[in-house]
Amino acid sequence: MTTPQINIDDPEADATGPDGLMYYRGELFTGEMVEEYDDGRIVSRMAYVDGMEDGPSLGFHADGTPQSAGVAARNRAVGEWREWHPDGTIKQIDVYDDTGRLCARRKWDAAGVLLQDVTQ
Repeated sequence: MTTPQINIDDPEADATGPDGLMYYRGELFTGEMVEEYDDGRIVSRMAYVDGMEDGPSLGFHADGTPQSAGVAARNRAVGEWREWHPDGTIKQIDVYDDTGRLCARRKWDAAGVLLQDVTQ
């Protein structure tokens, strides 16, 4: 069985309610949500379970190189999340605990100079 995939711009996709959950055609969505650039290339790809972001989350620069990667669990960032500059160098690493609390952040500029190193 294939995982349903919908586009974030689909008029039947809705996350505007007060519960913050993703619905598709009036039902809690389970599957993959994608966002696309105008030419059809993928901007982002996120997994949902029962209307909550739950699973891998990936973002891409316009040229297709990775922009971000992490995992969500029940609408919360968990574990290590990474972001990259367009040239592929690391931009930021955030580490979240199992409750979604930010525990550490390291951030670099495009030249690789460490700008921020915080552990909470």
